Amino acid sequence: MPLEPIFSGKIINGRLVLDKREKYDNYLLALNNRDIECIVRKKTRPKTYNQLRYFHGVVCKIISEHTGSTLKEVKKDLKEEILFPVGELNLAGERKKIYPSLANMNTETMACFIDGSIRVAAQHHGLVIPEPHEVDY
Repeated sequence: MPLEPIFSGKIINGRLVLDKREKYDNYLLALNNRDIECIVRKKTRPKTYNQLRYFHGVVCKIISEHTGSTLKEVKKDLKEEILFPVGELNLAGERKKIYPSLANMNTETMACFIDGSIRVAAQHHGLVIPEPHEVDY
């Protein structure tokens, strides 16, 4: 399957204003007389390195030290507690749920996951997780 380009722009007064209009127009010419789909969505930013550092180096570490679980186990448990499964695998007759990867999260989704992880730490383990600006990580 060929890669499909993503064209960015803004909505101004209810109209789409593209950043690279000429490139978009040329792409449309290649699709002349074909059925198409057009998806318009809010632009997102990938999660940040600091979000990942805080999640692994503070949130997961504090839970791990409290429970005795490995960081990998803590991360898996948090995903299962907070996120919705995106699919299932059948491994040797055993059904295993698949959860979203942190690699595919944007800043907004990652922030929600971190907030959920902090709530789980408080509710399930009685832990207080410091805010990012309150700790060096």
